Amino acid sequence: MKIRLLLSALFLVCATASFAQSEYNRSVGLRFGSGHYDWVAASYKMFIAEPVALEFNLGFSGADRRWGGNDWDWSSLALSGTYQYHFDIPEVPGLKWFVGGGMSLYTAFSDLDDFQGFGAGIYPTGGADYKFDNIPLNLSADLRPTIYIDGLKQRGNFFPNLGVAARYTF
Repeated sequence: MKIRLLLSALFLVCATASFAQSEYNRSVGLRFGSGHYDWVAASYKMFIAEPVALEFNLGFSGADRRWGGNDWDWSSLALSGTYQYHFDIPEVPGLKWFVGGGMSLYTAFSDLDDFQGFGAGIYPTGGADYKFDNIPLNLSADLRPTIYIDGLKQRGNFFPNLGVAARYTF
């Protein structure tokens, strides 16, 4: 389901490329990801130089689960910061691809001790970014394969994080 969402977003970005595009300096919106600690995040992106942008996300995730005969709740709060270097795609004005890297910090809360704690992760990133000209809207899709140093005892340390974002530009 998440892969379908990502592919749909990429299709929309490519399909709308015929509109006139323009640049933007800052944007704010939402990012939806497949990461374990940030399914939904408030997203802020700013260009600090022509090809260089910083993106910050404050996200959360949570679940009600049944495991080992127990019902339990789990939720987390995560903060991530990403450095992105953008490259124009000359054939499609307003569409850029980017590479970079970042770091994520999280804290998890649960009814079970093994699923509580603080952790940090690092990731490379790559993706596409599109800015519409006639409306203040930016769409992006990215991949952030994250390696975590976890405080949790029952989780793995690697999470492929596919994400899509929609942001208001100013």
